[in-house]
Amino acid sequence: MYKKNCKKKTIIAKNGFMTLYDYANATHQSRSVASKDLRQIVADLKSGITTRGSHSHKVWIAND
Repeated sequence: MYKKNCKKKTIIAKNGFMTLYDYANATHQSRSVASKDLRQIVADLKSGITTRGSHSHKVWIAND
């Protein structure tokens, strides 16, 4: 999980946001597995990650 944590924070820091496609490619997962993973990450209040948008327009951003 540490590598995944670093990758998502790196993507968000670089672009200001992260798409499901970005995360799936960075972690070498299918989009459905990546989506489940991101749902768990957002549910953890300590993760510092939240979402904006919905469906195909959803992005993950740093939670200020």
